[in-house]
Amino acid sequence: MGNGRILHLATNEKFIDHAYISFENVAPGKNDFYVFMADDGDYIKLTPHTEVRYRNRLGAKLGSDIGQYDFVVVHSMHPFWISVINSVKKKIIYVWVGWGYDYYDIIYPDKNQLLLESTRRDKETYGSSVAPTKSKFHLLTFIRSAIERLVLDPDKTAAIQKMTYFSPVLPNEYALVRRTFQGNSFPQEIQWNYGSLEEVLLKGFLGKTITGRNVLVGNSASNTSNHMDILGWLSKQRPTMEGRKTICPLSYGDQAYAQRVREFGESAMGESFDPLIDFVSLSDYLNIVSSCSHLLMNHARQQGVGNIIIMLYLGAMVFLREENPAYHYFKGLGFHISTVQELQSNPGLLNCSLDSTQRQRNIDLLFAIWSKNAIDRKTSQLMAAAMSSTTPA
Repeated sequence: MGNGRILHLATNEKFIDHAYISFENVAPGKNDFYVFMADDGDYIKLTPHTEVRYRNRLGAKLGSDIGQYDFVVVHSMHPFWISVINSVKKKIIYVWVGWGYDYYDIIYPDKNQLLLESTRRDKETYGSSVAPTKSKFHLLTFIRSAIERLVLDPDKTAAIQKMTYFSPVLPNEYALVRRTFQGNSFPQEIQWNYGSLEEVLLKGFLGKTITGRNVLVGNSASNTSNHMDILGWLSKQRPTMEGRKTICPLSYGDQAYAQRVREFGESAMGESFDPLIDFVSLSDYLNIVSSCSHLLMNHARQQGVGNIIIMLYLGAMVFLREENPAYHYFKGLGFHISTVQELQSNPGLLNCSLDSTQRQRNIDLLFAIWSKNAIDRKTSQLMAAAMSSTTPA
């Protein structure tokens, strides 16, 4: 301890580059990243890191390494890192940066309650067999599951009780998690976000605005996007949707589900349905979504905040479900944002747009929260809080 260094426990995800940029802005050369690699894909492009595999869990070195740092940032409660954290007996300052998937099972123990009628019915009909895969994939999945059962301690409650601080994606989610958490203790609240507007989310796109009238639906191949419900509704909005594409990002997430959404969308909407199947660069993605004047996020839970930020900046009309905590967060801060329920009650909103004053208000609010200065300030505050903390009892 006292060496001024910070350890980051991470997984092989693109968001880690965002974290590296922000922490290096504030503490250059002080950050070490251990990245758990479940496969051979590599989504981390900028961050110097040490790769960690299942076999590393069998020894004591990981636990010993963790104890040498002033504090440890846990980038989502992945089962591998949960197991490592639970094995460490030494008292350590941990900062848990939640991603949503790692705490929404606490808020919603029954995943089906996040699915709307058509999406739930489709899941019951097709299940996980919608896109047959090669036998090799099944074998790897079986082997991976067997290894996890052998070497991982899945007790997330125990790991959470070791955390000193917790930063959910949105501040209003902290109370939702804390009041439903079943453990005896819960970490303190701290606020931090991945990626600034200038350095990550809108790099090279500042000053741009929407250029078309297409409609963007969802953010990933996740059934909590409730694609079947919103695409089914959109397919009936003729002639409002005449000459407009429905763009649907499906490159990230469950590819079996992505195939089912693709089949459903093409059947319901024909050539106007435009699924994004392949990963593209951020600049290419921004060029695609800037053709969209409306964003429809049919999630009952917080998800796809990056997409929401991007589309608000570009000047699109953004619609979130009323029960989504993200809607209450953005609305409570004064953003010009609407609900999916409002849109479904008044489909004419598909032909409406924000005026220049409303667009500028959204941009000003975004910079107050996600500018480089704002993110650097949050990073400095997180570091100061962690460095001044005493280890949990």
